[in-house]
Amino acid sequence: APCGLSMSYTSFGKPNAPTYTFAQEAIEKQSMGKVDVVYGVGDNPASDIHGANCKDGWESVLLKTGVWDGVSRPEYVPDYVCDDVLEAVEKIIAGDLESCEFEG
Repeated sequence: APCGLSMSYTSFGKPNAPTYTFAQEAIEKQSMGKVDVVYGVGDNPASDIHGANCKDGWESVLLKTGVWDGVSRPEYVPDYVCDDVLEAVEKIIAGDLESCEFEG
């Protein structure tokens, strides 16, 4: 810390809880009611998947289009893995994410 002083701070963004709380509140406001499941879809295990896994009522979907190599076991394990956003959205809408369960 500068001059030997300690400073307090608040961190925002993924994977911090306020980001996910804000997102869920916005989704529920738009849907005009409680949402049973929110899908956290992303390509970065350390931010997208970690954040979704920490929020009750959320399920995490890791995409093979970004940071993760698609082969190694990610540090933060997702509920599901999809090739890309299109596949994730199609599987979510069809209620068929079980076919994408993470096996690792």
